Amino acid sequence: MRENADAAMGSSLLWAFTIFFSIFALAEGWRVYGVAMDSYPGALELVLLVLQGALAWIVLAFLAFALSLLVLRWKRGTFSGRTLQIIAFGIVIWTLASATLRVSLKVLQGQEYGFEPSQIWADWDLAFWAILGFWIVRTIVRSAAERDETGRYWGI
Repeated sequence: MRENADAAMGSSLLWAFTIFFSIFALAEGWRVYGVAMDSYPGALELVLLVLQGALAWIVLAFLAFALSLLVLRWKRGTFSGRTLQIIAFGIVIWTLASATLRVSLKVLQGQEYGFEPSQIWADWDLAFWAILGFWIVRTIVRSAAERDETGRYWGI
């Protein structure tokens, strides 16, 4: 009984972090909006700047919420690894969004964007590693679930 209460308290604390991180995301977006309005960028550039400024807090809110679900499932004994897949997928979305915002802002600000492999790798390397990490997590979770269901591991 006490373990379930500890899990509920930990999960509630993570939910509170989710709320605070969401408020911080709104505040950071508002701050970036106020600063960017002084330089009179275009509407699309302004939206991208606000998203880029608030992206870290949005990701932290998502991760806190996902961790709260992980804590509840772990203490309840129904942890299957799918929450880890959700967290890894969230990291993939974050790296893709961050790289897309960076490249879009470069193009909107009039900078030349070349399609050389070194330039593409410099902008998209974290997204590549995040996708690779997601694939590894997904493979491990699926193989563990398959082993639990069939009693065989990696086809053996």
